[in-house]
Amino acid sequence: MKQIKLFFLFMIGISQFSLFSATPEGVKVVGELKRWHKITLICDGPNTSETDANNPFMNFRFDATFTHSSGKKITVPGFYAACDDPTGGCSSGNKWKAHFAPNLTGQWTYTLSFKSGSKVAINGGGSSANFFDGKGGDFSISESDKSGRDFRAADKGQLRYVGQHYLRFAGTGGDNPNGRYFVKAGADSPENMLAYNDMDGTPNRQGLRKAWTPHQKDYVAAEASQYTWGGGKGTELLGCINYLASKGVNAFSFLTFSLHGDDENVFPHLMKVAEGTYNGYSDAQQWSNGVHHDRFDISKLAQWERIFEYADAKGMFMHFKT
Repeated sequence: MKQIKLFFLFMIGISQFSLFSATPEGVKVVGELKRWHKITLICDGPNTSETDANNPFMNFRFDATFTHSSGKKITVPGFYAACDDPTGGCSSGNKWKAHFAPNLTGQWTYTLSFKSGSKVAINGGGSSANFFDGKGGDFSISESDKSGRDFRAADKGQLRYVGQHYLRFAGTGGDNPNGRYFVKAGADSPENMLAYNDMDGTPNRQGLRKAWTPHQKDYVAAEASQYTWGGGKGTELLGCINYLASKGVNAFSFLTFSLHGDDENVFPHLMKVAEGTYNGYSDAQQWSNGVHHDRFDISKLAQWERIFEYADAKGMFMHFKT
């Protein structure tokens, strides 16, 4: 689950907590500094936008390399986030982020690489983009305090393939997983879960976008309010995940891209046209005319991440269908 989710973590989200450690100017470390918890570096970079002529998704490359005191290194890709909390709808700003879920307690250092140039995001190379390029810092990670089904619990964390029929939680074993084996059991539908009224930039082609109203009653503010956005949006879908967890299942699946396919309303890309125009397009026009191929909807992806974070906390395996 964590391995699959890494693809989305570099594009989306913001942590809900704030703790500070030794950091250089222009860089913030936010998150619970505990094993298996998402930690986010928020860096001050060039002030740009989703639609800037110098495409921030293509012509900049941000990588963060995290090194444990044991020598273990993990490099994760960063992304353009526009503002501190993009769930509110921002599309421009100077914030760039990288997410990291440490698998070991103790001291970690990080070094940042920030390059610019034509298509460096996919081709590499380029030259220094300045700002936070070459900067670094450190933080200390303590053991997780979560328990139960929460995937951030000390005995859970990343699911690893260990040569057996089932995945196994890494637990406290580092590169030698010692957690329990995981047997997936849950709903394999609806594939268009993310076609949701409260998600920015989500059209309603064929009238298939969902409100998830029946699950409003399953929303528990005491545990889920921190995952809402835009003044309380997202409660119905958060309630849906809580409902599934309450029935004892541990998984659900969904599409992340359904252009010219089932539903046709789910995609991470930035729309080129108004929703009404997109809704009237033919299947072929959706991709050719409806969306930018190399630009992404920052606020929508941040909202997706809120849902994914809550699912992690509820011990719900997310079956990403890409």
